[in-house]
Amino acid sequence: MPAKYCGAHSLLFQVQRLAQYEQYFQSILPERRHDRADHEDISRAAAKAKQVSDILNISHLFYKRRIKE
Repeated sequence: MPAKYCGAHSLLFQVQRLAQYEQYFQSILPERRHDRADHEDISRAAAKAKQVSDILNISHLFYKRRIKE
């Protein structure tokens, strides 16, 4: 794989992994009662994983555009 694609490839795996974390947190939230101490922590973790994943997705799109130019 050419060197210029290695960074994008690595970024793609990071974004996929974050999406998996987000899905995992969202899947266990319904199993937790709202009054449990960890419910809020899990909810925040899911939101943060989505936020970072969205930022990395946008960064990846800009990176791909720069490579094509």
